[in-house]
Amino acid sequence: MGGLDRDLLKRYPLLRRFLIARGLAASAGAAATITQAVGLAQVLTTPTNGTLVLLGAVAVARVALAWWDRWSAEAAAGEWKHILRVEAVAGLRARGLRGSAGAGSVGTLLTKGIDAAENYVTGPLAALPDAVVTPVAVLGALFALDWPSALVVVVTVPLVVLLLALVGTYTRDRSAHQLAELLRLGSQFLEAVSGLITLRVLGRENHTAQRVREVADAHRVATVRTLRWAFLSSLVLETITCLSVALIAVPVGFRLLEGSLTLAVGLAVLVLVPEAFRPLRALGAGFHAAEDIRAVLAALSSTGSAVRVQDRLPAPPLTPGPISVRDLAVGFDKPVVTGIRFELEPGGRYALVGPSGSGKTTLLRTIAGLLPPLAGEIRLGDTPLGAIDPRAWNRHLGVVPQRPHLFSGTVAENIYIGLPDAAPDRLWHALDQAGAADFVRALPAGPDTPLGDRALRLSAGERQRLALARALIRTPAVLLLDEPTARLDVTTETAILDAVDRLPATVLVVTHRPRVAARADTVITIADGQAAVSRWQPC
Repeated sequence: MGGLDRDLLKRYPLLRRFLIARGLAASAGAAATITQAVGLAQVLTTPTNGTLVLLGAVAVARVALAWWDRWSAEAAAGEWKHILRVEAVAGLRARGLRGSAGAGSVGTLLTKGIDAAENYVTGPLAALPDAVVTPVAVLGALFALDWPSALVVVVTVPLVVLLLALVGTYTRDRSAHQLAELLRLGSQFLEAVSGLITLRVLGRENHTAQRVREVADAHRVATVRTLRWAFLSSLVLETITCLSVALIAVPVGFRLLEGSLTLAVGLAVLVLVPEAFRPLRALGAGFHAAEDIRAVLAALSSTGSAVRVQDRLPAPPLTPGPISVRDLAVGFDKPVVTGIRFELEPGGRYALVGPSGSGKTTLLRTIAGLLPPLAGEIRLGDTPLGAIDPRAWNRHLGVVPQRPHLFSGTVAENIYIGLPDAAPDRLWHALDQAGAADFVRALPAGPDTPLGDRALRLSAGERQRLALARALIRTPAVLLLDEPTARLDVTTETAILDAVDRLPATVLVVTHRPRVAARADTVITIADGQAAVSRWQPC
């Protein structure tokens, strides 16, 4: 059936356990349903105290089962959504944002997209065991009570199953198209909001708004089309169910008048027949959710496969040996730089230079573990970087990107992101190392001063120093800097470089400025897709 995906059950034991538990609950529920139907017929024809007590106990049991069904489905859905998000983030962490997957579409996928997992677990997956067990159990009871009525159910139930298969075939492509439109809408909206100031300056805000509106309309049309088919299929299911009940109820009524059927049996049959179709109707009502989650999982797989971090090794101590780069090729879908070979000795100073777009930042991200190498390897001592738990490797790293992001919290909160459990004296030590302690003390509330949106109240140099302090609070063994002095004046640049020179860490800095490269012991030049290593030679 469309609600069951065997690959999902193999990959996620949680879903397998949930399905087994729901199967047991469905068996108990089917037994309670049959008992209640027969008991109700007995109460209405020949009531006894024992039958009333049994009927009350069965009613309480069905209420308890219904509560457990809802609770277990919501719990399993919440846990599975968490697993999916952890896997997706781990995959992005291992591969980075590659190809055409932009931040907007990835953000939409990780939020609204993965929310489809809840609809899948609480909908078709939860209904599937009941849809398998209950009709079979009810059919057996009907054969025992009145075989002509059972034959009608035998003929009509396969029609419902066939309709569900047709619905799944039709909605599969439409669900993928709907998700693609949703991801495109998220990407377009993020781009429009991020570049709003530039768009207004250029007078292009109306054009961009129209593009977002067009994508939103396309998503709306795709959603309505899918819902229209879902509602139509539900209508057909209800029609088949009503006709089936009618095909049984009318003959039962005539047979009761003839006296060929007892009232107790007739009532039990009329109560049981709708119960044979109830789980199938519930499965059909959420059937499109199964196709939605398939589309989401396919989109998630394109962002990067999950990394089994438990199979990785802890990061070895970095102080004794070098970081070796051997025949490395870096890039996204195709290599930007190939044949890279160099070693970063502990405590050394290295500059990475070359024309814009030559692959310097890509190489830096690869060393940081943000992108996998396309060929070759990076070794920490004798251990390949790919065999090390990324979280353990991160603990040895300090990274300052070219445009560091400062959050809207306080200065201290931004610095503590680098090491959340650091003591206050370590915060001040990092600020002092980065040359930021004096201006932080001068702020209205010191380190507790809120920075506001993007820390616009601070100068570019002050923001750069706070980003450096955030990296230094970890006491990194390796410090990776991407254009740390871009857009800074000479005085501020000198102050930051002096702060970096005082560090015992291995430093690799990407730069275009000769003054920055002059501080390095070794210069790695990237040009024409190749890397060359040399000692710094001033012009």
